[in-house]
Amino acid sequence: MKAMLITFDIVPGKQGAFEAAVTLHVNNVRTRDPGYSFYSLTRDRDIDTRYVLMQQFESWETQEAHQTYDYVLAAMPAMNACIAGPPKIDWLEVIV
Repeated sequence: MKAMLITFDIVPGKQGAFEAAVTLHVNNVRTRDPGYSFYSLTRDRDIDTRYVLMQQFESWETQEAHQTYDYVLAAMPAMNACIAGPPKIDWLEVIV
């Protein structure tokens, strides 16, 4: 198994729009992408404009294919409109 943590800093005041866009995206992944065993959005408890999207999936190939799906590509404009800068991505190997 593989995993990713993607940290987003959001433009102040756009948290609601970001959460709405990501909620739709997360629901699509959970129902349409069997290669993903975990997909969840979290918010930093101290910084209300910082979010972390946590993902766990079968393989790097699964993740590469995920990036090409129509519903993933469709979600990006609404999400990107809320982001203050490039996200930080941590690529992880699942141990247990």
